[in-house]
Amino acid sequence: MTCIGQAAETFLLHSTQDSGAGAGLGGLARHLVSQSARNGVQHHVTTLDLSDSLCQVAIALNRATGLSEHIRVLEGDACYPELHPALPGRRFDRVLSQHLLVHLSDKPGVLKQWHDCLEDDGYLILHEPVLSVQAQAFGERPELPVPWALTTRADQLATCEELHEAMANSGFEVDTHVELTDQVLAWQARRQQHARSSHQSDNAEDPLGSCDAQELSNAMLAARALTPELIFGPTFALMQRNIAQALEAGWLEVHLWRLRKRPAQHASGTGRPHL
Repeated sequence: MTCIGQAAETFLLHSTQDSGAGAGLGGLARHLVSQSARNGVQHHVTTLDLSDSLCQVAIALNRATGLSEHIRVLEGDACYPELHPALPGRRFDRVLSQHLLVHLSDKPGVLKQWHDCLEDDGYLILHEPVLSVQAQAFGERPELPVPWALTTRADQLATCEELHEAMANSGFEVDTHVELTDQVLAWQARRQQHARSSHQSDNAEDPLGSCDAQELSNAMLAARALTPELIFGPTFALMQRNIAQALEAGWLEVHLWRLRKRPAQHASGTGRPHL
């Protein structure tokens, strides 16, 4: 996603693993900075992750792609950014969270932390899987493991209604809300088709396969090596199958929100946001 505005600063909170919440390897940060640069916007991103090893890999990838000057990688708890020694009192134009609330039980508390990190005219972008109304009615949930949880205890998947209540109770109002389930299903179908095509083609048809390793940039080599299986481990194929089945069955949905701080005169209210 590209944010409009010169020299905008984004605080990125992104999760890909059951073992920890944070920006991970920083792929979303690099995508954001790269897309902004193509649109003539100088964008700066701060990422936060609990894992020192993931932070070190993210720093190396930022250097390899020439983006390290625009991305600051910090080791710390993405749920409580104010606790990081580099961030007390800091305010950001944007806070971006992808697939992180699905890990957390105290969603209102964490949303309030992110609310306090924003400039008064800033906004929070949330990209989250949610449990559908149909799933709730029939008592269904995605089979485990899934990318956000290996065990039932770690699975904090919520409904849209529960997220809207958490948003309102933490001082936000919804500016934009869209469902992306159909787009995710289409992306998965394209990915599966690409995987089948790659498997069937020989080395000469691979756009990177015909290149000698010496001819590849560090960034290209890094992108080639960092497969989802490497990040998620041997259960990745099962995770993907469980996600696909839940999406196709209608138990799981994917939604995107842009949230703004409620005006001060309404900040004490706890009503649900207007959509």
